[in-house]
Amino acid sequence: NDTLCQMTGYSLEELLGRDARMLYPTQEDYDYVGQEKYRQIGEKRIGTVETRWKRKDGRIIDIILSSTPLDPDDLSKGVTFTALAITERKRAEKTLQRQNIYLESLNETALGLMRRTDLRDIFQAILDRTMRFFGTDEGWIFIYHFQDGVFEYKAAMGKRKYEIGSHVEADSGISSEVRRTEQTVLVDDYHVWP
Repeated sequence: NDTLCQMTGYSLEELLGRDARMLYPTQEDYDYVGQEKYRQIGEKRIGTVETRWKRKDGRIIDIILSSTPLDPDDLSKGVTFTALAITERKRAEKTLQRQNIYLESLNETALGLMRRTDLRDIFQAILDRTMRFFGTDEGWIFIYHFQDGVFEYKAAMGKRKYEIGSHVEADSGISSEVRRTEQTVLVDDYHVWP
C-alpha cells in the first residue's frame, strides 16, 4: 500500500515478491521479529513487535509491527500485518527522558550542594552530575587564574582524576577555546578534536 511505500521509500514494484529481510538493518533484527511474532501468534493469535527497519535511503526508522494470521489454524495461509512508524514518538520519549534526567540532576545537585561546605566537594558533585547527564566517563572542571594565565584542575574524573590541583597553560586545548569564545564546547571524541 502507499503508506508502506512512503514509510520505506521503496516503490510497490520493489517490495512485491521480495523477502522482508530487505527491510531490516541486521539479520538479528529480522530473526528476532520472526521468532517473537510467531511465538505471540501461537499464544495469543496476534503478534506485536517493536523493531527497526532500514529505508531505501539507508535511514533507520522505528516500527511497531502487528500481525494476525489469515487462518489461525493454518499459518501457511499467511498473515496480514500493520506497520506503524514510531520514530518521532521514540525521539520525543528520548527527549523527555533526557529532560527528566536533567531536572533530576539539578535537583540532586542543589540538594547535595546545600549539605556541602568544601568547595572541592561542590565542584566534584557538579562534575559527577554533569557527567552522568551527558553519559561520559571523563570530565573535569578548571578555574582560570587571570594573573598567571593558567587553568587549575578543581575537579576531575576519568584519566585526569589525579590532576586535581595541577595547572595547564590557557592557550592550548579545548579549554582555551572555551575561554576565547566564552561558550560551552561539546566534543564527541577529544582525541580527534582539532
